[in-house]
Amino acid sequence: MPPDRGELAASLERGVGWLEGNAAALLEERNAVLWWMVREASQATGDPRLSQLFQRWEARYPSLQKSIWNHLFDEASTSPLALREVEGLPYYDQFFFYGLTCDPRLGAVERIVRQGEADFCDPLPYRLKPACVTHQLMGLRFMQRRRCGDPVKVAAVVAHLQDRIVGQLTWDPRVVDVYLQRVVMLVESGARARVRPVWIRRVLAAQRPDGGWSADQPMVSLGSGRWLGFTQYGIGLARGRSNFHATAQGVWLMSLLLNPEGG
Repeated sequence: MPPDRGELAASLERGVGWLEGNAAALLEERNAVLWWMVREASQATGDPRLSQLFQRWEARYPSLQKSIWNHLFDEASTSPLALREVEGLPYYDQFFFYGLTCDPRLGAVERIVRQGEADFCDPLPYRLKPACVTHQLMGLRFMQRRRCGDPVKVAAVVAHLQDRIVGQLTWDPRVVDVYLQRVVMLVESGARARVRPVWIRRVLAAQRPDGGWSADQPMVSLGSGRWLGFTQYGIGLARGRSNFHATAQGVWLMSLLLNPEGG
């Protein structure tokens, strides 16, 4: 049975509480994509606490308004894109910026071109990267939002990646950071109907007593606050502490599930 709105709302409330309770530390976090998720959650829910938290972060780093990351928050941005800044970013961020800007110079870069193909995550070393498919899907979703590229081809690759994520969630039950990422990207990309109730219930069960989510899934206590459990890459030492990366995704997911217009 799928969780009811009351359960989802309670989870969202606890997640927002964790963000508020840890605001001092989180405001030091410069990861723009995580703060974009907070803003997306605020827009989906209309929760003034999320909006104010994002505004506090935005005011703290005014330099972002003049950087390439401005394209993430302002769809109408016309600020020039410095390719040398993009070249130093991880492969998926490079693809994000192509999706955010449709810059033809980026569109000619082989690594970026390949990320628009359905089989990009198949070869090594990308096959070993747990978030390769979800990162690729997010880049394609930016392309769809900004009407970048051939819409028919982009939609076909999005559908293919949705199929892959459904498969990943079926055979990989570890509720670690990438698990939340897989569920939220299915919902955000329009495949909400394909999300099985058990996947959402696992996300709810993984929410920690403090309201946040952890990147790991602790299983066996080793004493002295150490745990053995599931991590992004298999079994290992699991910290089991709530962190911003997982919690931003959890809050964003709950906001989309509660918003009939989201996803």
